[in-house]
Amino acid sequence: MARFVKGEVVIVPFPFSDLTQAKRRPALVVASLTGDDVILCQVTSQVTRVDCRHRNRK
Repeated sequence: MARFVKGEVVIVPFPFSDLTQAKRRPALVVASLTGDDVILCQVTSQVTRVDCRHRNRK
């Protein structure tokens, strides 16, 4: 397995909620742990809705 570096954006297969298929998506490497373990955060540039966590500020 390739060694991930904290702060890198990598492309990895993320499974759909039914776990039968996966799609390659970008993810931010949050932490590279011992062995093959790594903590990733799925990221996107698409804003699909505005809710209480995201507001456009003027």
